[in-house]
Amino acid sequence: MRKIFIVDDNHLISHLVKNTLDNKHNDVYVFDSGEECIENMHLKPDVIFLDHHFNKENISGLETLQVIKKTNIFSRIIILSAQEDPNIVKQYYDIGVDGYILKDDDLLKNIVETICTYFGR
Repeated sequence: MRKIFIVDDNHLISHLVKNTLDNKHNDVYVFDSGEECIENMHLKPDVIFLDHHFNKENISGLETLQVIKKTNIFSRIIILSAQEDPNIVKQYYDIGVDGYILKDDDLLKNIVETICTYFGR
């Protein structure tokens, strides 16, 4: 069973993604913040879909990524963002993110394609 983390404070997005991925092959966890994600890294997720920006006063997606990369080199981390600024995208790739998916009309399709790319059908 694959462990997938969805880290997004937008409940609509996180639950759409969870409902899309939740099946007999995936164990899907939803977290509202980077802190919650970091606290649960002991679960050893295979993939983390991480929001770029959290509305609450907590650490950003970039800061969350930096902490995870210091302690975990095995999880694939995909950023979910409405931000298209190439400088921000580059920052994530420089730290070692595995992918960057825009929160647009193709969000769910792109997430499913990402999972299929990493794990097959």
